[in-house]
Amino acid sequence: AFFYDPSTWTKKAWAHPEKSVVHMFHPGYWGGWMFQVASLDTTKHRVNFSRGGFQEARGGTIGQNYYFVENVKEELDAPGEFYLDTDNHRLYVFSETSPAGLTVQAPMLESLIQFRGSRQACCIIRRNIPPYYSDFPG
Repeated sequence: AFFYDPSTWTKKAWAHPEKSVVHMFHPGYWGGWMFQVASLDTTKHRVNFSRGGFQEARGGTIGQNYYFVENVKEELDAPGEFYLDTDNHRLYVFSETSPAGLTVQAPMLESLIQFRGSRQACCIIRRNIPPYYSDFPG
């Protein structure tokens, strides 16, 4: 959990804070953590976490760290921001263009190709398989 400064925190009420994720930077700014929010206590100015924070191995303290929060529908206010409503299977995207002119593409597979076995794969060449809409580096 961490405590926030109410003078700099949003004035908007969040319908589903448990759907949001806090990205918090390490005090030295060389790493960061992601925390799933469990609840938001607006009287104590506290954000409670349900899980996360294990993304970098050396640790650090949570105090006056810089952070940002994502996946809060009420905070959509800039083009390209989005809210994923997993309960209702809806994606909300803030756009300055009409929905008719908006193209949204989402991957359906986590992996396109996997190599499995007891030995390490090597010398594999990818040809004529574009990396579009995947997390493949290249």
